[in-house]
Amino acid sequence: MVNQKRNELLQILNAQNDVLDCMLTEQIKIHDHVRDRKWLELEQCLSNVRAYSDAFVSLDQCRENFVGESKELYLQPEIEPVYVSVRTKLSRSKIENSALATYVEATRDFIDGVIQACVPQQRNTLYAPAGTLVKPESYGVVVDTLF
Repeated sequence: MVNQKRNELLQILNAQNDVLDCMLTEQIKIHDHVRDRKWLELEQCLSNVRAYSDAFVSLDQCRENFVGESKELYLQPEIEPVYVSVRTKLSRSKIENSALATYVEATRDFIDGVIQACVPQQRNTLYAPAGTLVKPESYGVVVDTLF
């Protein structure tokens, strides 16, 4: 019975490990597609990551239901390295997400700065009739036209 339980947990953890490998590969592709502005490929990668994420959540729920309160299963010599690998890959995934968010935010701030320097927007504070703060809308800018 103990061997069967250990084998089932190992199957779940190995499946999570495989899903995380796929997810990490897609996250690297996402970063590359954002950097290279390949929007169609980016959409496909995002769709893949959503599917992998859903699969991981489902597997994680199975793992939680299977293990329950008996956390000592993770300390068994056959299970511990796989469990540590899953946790490590989860951390790597979070770091990839954070790196991408930082890159996108820095790029957005840079472009906002360039547009603001080229076409200054209205900086007055505006209030709606209800007294709420209203940000001035930015307007379109046409680049590379002939006069």
